Amino acid sequence: MIGDIMRGERRDDMRHAILDCAVGDFEAQFDLQALRGEISFALPGEACVTVYVPGRPTAAMITLAQTLEQDYDALGRTVRVQVKSDD
Repeated sequence: MIGDIMRGERRDDMRHAILDCAVGDFEAQFDLQALRGEISFALPGEACVTVYVPGRPTAAMITLAQTLEQDYDALGRTVRVQVKSDD
C-alpha cells in the first residue's frame, strides 16, 4: 500500500493517503477502531505522522512505527511516525 501512495500526484491526496495508511495499519495490527492521527510537513520533503492510541503505547506499537518509517525510507521518502497516548 505504501508504494501506491507514492504514485499520488497531489500533495493533499498524498497527505491523506499517508495518514490513512498509518492509522489503518495501527487499527488492523492492534484490533483498534477510530484512532486519531495528525500529519504535518515541517520540512520540505519530510512528513511527520502522529498516531494517537488509547492508553500507553506498547513496544509493539513503537516497532510498527519504525517499520513504517523504514518502508518509506526504502522508497526514498522521509516519513517519521510517532505514537502517543490519546488519554
